[in-house]
Amino acid sequence: MARIQENPTIQLALSVAVLLVIVPLVAFAWQPDREPLDLDPVPEVTSLVLEPGQSVAAPGSSLTLSVKALFADGTGLDVTNGEDGASYTVSDEASVIIDGGGRFHVAEGAPIGQRIEITAIYQDQRATASILILYWLADTVHTNEEGVPVVTNADSITVIVNKERNLPASYEPADLVRPDVAFSSSGDREKHYLRQEAAAALEALFAAAAEDGIELVAVSGYRSFETQARIFEYNVRSNGGDEELANRWSARPGQSEHQTGLAMDVSAESVSCALEADFAEAPEGQWLAANAHRFGFVIRYPQGKEDITGYGYEPWHIRYVGETVAQQLTEAGLTLEEYFTR
Repeated sequence: MARIQENPTIQLALSVAVLLVIVPLVAFAWQPDREPLDLDPVPEVTSLVLEPGQSVAAPGSSLTLSVKALFADGTGLDVTNGEDGASYTVSDEASVIIDGGGRFHVAEGAPIGQRIEITAIYQDQRATASILILYWLADTVHTNEEGVPVVTNADSITVIVNKERNLPASYEPADLVRPDVAFSSSGDREKHYLRQEAAAALEALFAAAAEDGIELVAVSGYRSFETQARIFEYNVRSNGGDEELANRWSARPGQSEHQTGLAMDVSAESVSCALEADFAEAPEGQWLAANAHRFGFVIRYPQGKEDITGYGYEPWHIRYVGETVAQQLTEAGLTLEEYFTR
């Protein structure tokens, strides 16, 4: 070691060697604009998978979706949440709220029958899921102390009332109004009324019919629990006291759609304003069947569905459910019972 220190030539060579190693390293470290070495490049995302792609959610409920990124090398990565995970958009922010991390909340007032699109975005890729806002029949009924199944959504325009789903005896819609249409009876009567939204739709339906040369007549709309009780008792007597026979066409009190304020019996002068099956063959009945859905109404008790609805064919009985649901029911040929049990 002493010899190296005493030999100037060797010292110079060592100094040069050290400089050749240190200077490049220092120069590299002090390049402020130099990009860091990409030691672990992120593979290119070729597609996203959002699951489930289609689902049903009820107002007031929550749902969770998962997002998987697929890479060009065939591998995949869950990017549902996290700082570097997917971001989300919804087609109707008032109906579906983004909670984060793939979790979403459906608003209580989300329209029944509406489809909401949820889109996940990661890098340059997108994936969309379709959510149908719907409730199940079992979610909207409870059994009271008397053992009677009573609906819990009496004010909903899509409420289902039938032989297994009763309205409360005291129920009366708060927004009953008299639609400005022709009635088969004079005066100002209980049966001339409908809920406000349904009344406006009925006016539009009658106006469109008139433009097509069809003159419709409204016969019977809202009925209270007490009125329906009297009607049912009359029909039982007219059928020799046979309640089951009467119940094929007439609802027991609490089980009538008329109490909802969303149903109207419609006829025409050409059939003497009668509520008979022959109305279906009349021009007015044919027009009604073909066009009711355009205004949010459906033929509530269609032919061939008696075992499902519990009632015989009534081509005159239209029920307001809103244009979205009416369109879907008509296109699919479904009753309300079938629609809400899919």
